[in-house]
Amino acid sequence: MLHKIYVRTLESYPERTEWAKKELARVGIVDYEFYQNLDRSSKILDKWKDEGKIKLGPECFQCQKLDCSCRAKILTRGMVANFISTLMLFEKIIQDEMPDDTMYMIMEDDIYFQDNAKDVIEHTFGEDFRKTFNTKKPLLLKLGWGDMMEYRQTHYEVSAGMHVFKKESNKFSNPCYAGNKHLFKFLLKEFKRIETACDMWIHRYMSPKVENYEIIPALCKELSHVGSIPSAMHIKYSTATKFLDLFSRTQDQRYIDKFIEAEKEYFNYWFKYGKNEWGIDW
Repeated sequence: MLHKIYVRTLESYPERTEWAKKELARVGIVDYEFYQNLDRSSKILDKWKDEGKIKLGPECFQCQKLDCSCRAKILTRGMVANFISTLMLFEKIIQDEMPDDTMYMIMEDDIYFQDNAKDVIEHTFGEDFRKTFNTKKPLLLKLGWGDMMEYRQTHYEVSAGMHVFKKESNKFSNPCYAGNKHLFKFLLKEFKRIETACDMWIHRYMSPKVENYEIIPALCKELSHVGSIPSAMHIKYSTATKFLDLFSRTQDQRYIDKFIEAEKEYFNYWFKYGKNEWGIDW
């Protein structure tokens, strides 16, 4: 039932590619294909911007408001490159000469799997798959998400066959998800222009329009969210929270100083981003 696994990576982040190779080998997944994302420096981004295919504010890309408390407000070049790359991968998939109910898995290269991931994948996409899920319509299976505090209780291992699938999930499952060709055709048809981050577009705005399910517990998580692997999208606030957590456990004043510096770096990054990277000065 699962025809192909795509692992998205970047030539400019070879350490992430090497991590993915080792992690997939660790859990016994050998049949996959690396898909090279566009780099943030690609001229394709500027071409899309000039053609009006990217909305860069002034409203916040997260909440669509002018005045808000969101930390990140403008799409970074990394986010836009990721979005365009996603659409290009969808185009590649729908050109595949396979039936529209064929399933594909897409994962990022900072993935960290449960030890029995291979067994879980083989069981999930086994002979009973069509009995469990309606593959005649667009279908989205959310298999992994970030290791943020509110989701930490979903990251544990159970035996293959013991997972359950919750319908109508609100999880942002960009680290790893699966869909059929029906889904990718639907998403390409729905796309108008880039107005938000790709994970928000798929998993917040498009997900409710299709059959979507969340695996419980999670099959995997991403490492860049907590700073274990560098992010290709933008600077992460987790650097600041890491120092705050260290202070709370040690009461060492040096960690407060590091927290303040990390927070300054984070906010200065976003405050200057529009002018520095897109030439926008509101």
